[in-house]
Amino acid sequence: MTIKVFAEYRVPVENVETIRGSKAAIISKLKAAGAANVRLFRGPDQPGLLVEDCDVADMETYIKVKKMRDPSDPSFDPELHRLVGEPAKISIWAFEEM
Repeated sequence: MTIKVFAEYRVPVENVETIRGSKAAIISKLKAAGAANVRLFRGPDQPGLLVEDCDVADMETYIKVKKMRDPSDPSFDPELHRLVGEPAKISIWAFEEM
C-alpha cells in the first residue's frame, strides 16, 4: 500500500527563494526518512504557500515524516523552522487510494 502525504505551510514571501535553494536538502531528509517521489510546490496565487508531496510505504513511515514536520518534535528541521517562522504551522495529511 502506498500512502500519499501532503504537507502545507506558509512562509514569509522573502524566504521562498531560500526554501527553493534548500529544496534538495529538504527532499534528501524526507527520502532518508523513507519518503519517495518527493516534490515541492509553491502557490502561484499565494507565493508564500508551499506544499510538499511524497509517497510513503506505510503508516509507520508516515508518522516519522509527520514528526519531521512538527515544530515541537526534536526531529523537526531547524532550518525549515527558521524559514517558516513563529509560530510554525504545518498541516500534514495522509491519503490512500480507494
